[in-house]
Amino acid sequence: MSPNPAPPAAHPTFTNAHAQMCTVITAITDAWGADGEAIIRHVYRDLGHHTGAEMIATGVVPAGADLETYGRVSEQIMDTCGLEGWTRVATDAVEHRTIVPGCAAYVPLFEYLQAPANICSLPFEWDNGCLDVINDDLEVWPRSCVYRGAGECHYVISLRDQDRSQPAQAPTAALPAGTARPAAAVAVQAEPTWTNPTAGLLALIGAAVAAYGDEAYAVLRPALHALGAKAGADEVASPAADAAQIAELIVRRYRAAGFTEATAVAEADGRWRVDLGHNPYGPVLARFAAHRAAATLFAEYDDGWATAAPRVDLVTAADGWAAAGQHTFTISARS
Repeated sequence: MSPNPAPPAAHPTFTNAHAQMCTVITAITDAWGADGEAIIRHVYRDLGHHTGAEMIATGVVPAGADLETYGRVSEQIMDTCGLEGWTRVATDAVEHRTIVPGCAAYVPLFEYLQAPANICSLPFEWDNGCLDVINDDLEVWPRSCVYRGAGECHYVISLRDQDRSQPAQAPTAALPAGTARPAAAVAVQAEPTWTNPTAGLLALIGAAVAAYGDEAYAVLRPALHALGAKAGADEVASPAADAAQIAELIVRRYRAAGFTEATAVAEADGRWRVDLGHNPYGPVLARFAAHRAAATLFAEYDDGWATAAPRVDLVTAADGWAAAGQHTFTISARS
């Protein structure tokens, strides 16, 4: 096995952070109904405000980005969220419209979760929180959804509150005084802290625990354990998988989750050590008071995932969620 496997070319729909995020959304709305949905919408808007500010500060997007500029960034965000394979559609309206088959690919996950009908639109509060900061003349929503019976999933960025039956002139917003446009945009993938779906997951679990305390753990632990078991069954090719194979899969999964420095190293005693490297989510963990929630719930997911590999033991050696530091696993043959 290569000690530095490449990130997966695609995000399997049961195994990435977007799937985990949708699982938490479903669990929250199942348990707390409209109150839970209100918390989800609020925390996503808050997260979006921080994300938008960080995207500007790090050069991912300029302040005041117009529709076309933000549209190109939104395409990168789709790729990061496992929604690659989109197609831009030209229309008579002033809008950035994409057909997103990668979203439709999540329908089996949504059916497995018995997700709410608005499972696709709720995370767009995050995107619109970004636009509140970047250019509040714009909004983005799914305008067509396969999970709700449409033939295709369409994501549309447009002018806020515009009459969509009439063409309009897209604005080019002025930058605040003293703000310079970056010479070249920074790729979304290079700045995962606030843009990877892992950030959305952390914000949600932090908010749920803040609102519902131990009751939140009672709801979210079994939901994420079950998803982990399902994801492991989908991802681990054989129950006979050995420590080296499991180490490679863990590295790939966490790289897709934004841990771009994750590596796997063979130890002298036959074990494998997976080091996730620098945890990019320290600011998100701190903003949403999610350290304890992340340490508990990621361990629950990983425990579920590991049930698909009965020949190995997967142990968290250092919990980087609790401390926002290095996170390591050891993988060894089960005696």
